[in-house]
Amino acid sequence: MDSKKAINNLLDALKKVDGVSGVVLDENIGSDDDGIESGDFEFNKGFYSFIYSAGDTLAILEITYSFIFQGVEDCHSIDIYRAVNEFNKRNVAIKASIIKKDKDGEVNIEFTYGVLMDASNDELNHDLEPAINILLLSPTIMSQSLTKNGVKHHKIEVDEDEGEEP
Repeated sequence: MDSKKAINNLLDALKKVDGVSGVVLDENIGSDDDGIESGDFEFNKGFYSFIYSAGDTLAILEITYSFIFQGVEDCHSIDIYRAVNEFNKRNVAIKASIIKKDKDGEVNIEFTYGVLMDASNDELNHDLEPAINILLLSPTIMSQSLTKNGVKHHKIEVDEDEGEEP
C-alpha cells in the first residue's frame, strides 16, 4: 500500500476515536517519498503526537503523550530513574522516558505506545482507542511508581466518577 493511502487510513482511524480532536500532520517532517509522517492531536485535554513509518513490508506507528509532573521535591535523579525503570518493567505496551527535569520541581516524562503493522494491508486493523486510553492513564501509574520510589510530588489520581485524570 502506498504511504499516502496509509497515512490517510491512520488519520481517519484517529478521527473516529471518541474524544480525539485537532488531528494535524506536521508539514516539516516526512514526505510522500520517504514513507514517514508525523503529527499531533488532542485527547481529554492532553496533547499527543504520532509518527508513522512504512516500508515495503512493515509499518511502525508510535503514539506519544508527554506529561509534566509538578511539585517534585529535591530528590536524587536515580530515584526518578528507578521509578521509570519499574514502570517500564511492569507496563509492556507503554514505555516511559524522562525528557527533562528542571530546578522548579517539574519532571517531563514521555509515554510512548508502539505497534508494528503489515504495510501491505489496506485497512488500519489496529484499534487506536485502547492505546490512547492506556496512554492517558500512564501518568497515574507513573505517579504510583514515583511514590513507591520515594519521589515526593503532586500525586496524580483518577477521578472515579469521570474515569479521567483531574
